[in-house]
Amino acid sequence: MPFTGVLLPSVQAACGATRNGRIGVIGTPATIRSGSYAKAIKTINPHAFVVGNACPLFVHLVENGYTDRDNPVTRMVAEEYLTPIKQEGVDTLILGCTHYPVIRDLIADIMGPDVTLISSGEEAAKFANLCLLEHDLLTDRETPGTCTFYVSDSVALFEENAKHFLKEGVDGKVLFASLDDTPS
Repeated sequence: MPFTGVLLPSVQAACGATRNGRIGVIGTPATIRSGSYAKAIKTINPHAFVVGNACPLFVHLVENGYTDRDNPVTRMVAEEYLTPIKQEGVDTLILGCTHYPVIRDLIADIMGPDVTLISSGEEAAKFANLCLLEHDLLTDRETPGTCTFYVSDSVALFEENAKHFLKEGVDGKVLFASLDDTPS
């Protein structure tokens, strides 16, 4: 069974998209601290200039429904995080967290039309699809599958916010899963 993560497909897409060799990466503090995207980019393009910035508040904003491109709080935070990367002249930006594409329109507004945005989740999905095709592992089933979502926080909040990023309701498909294994 083939295996993929988000890093390699994202880096390959970014290296293929950049025109000036200047690539930005936004992610969680741990992702940026690890330097994993920059290292992977350098293995493909040793001359690339890579600049990263942690954007920890993006996760909280998305999870709490602050996803509208005109939301003044989200815009202020995004400008704070993205301005230093924009000033470095990047032409490609990796959205290194699965939450970030939910505010892609706002990020695109701030970065401008000449910056290509690379969604790590989207690139991983493309790569997984290609692997499944190459290994003849796609299902031949014609009926749609089903989804169940397990959350460790508020079911109601997830159901409300999921409509924004899944583009459909998830009512009745969400189950609370405690991170605490001890019975109460």
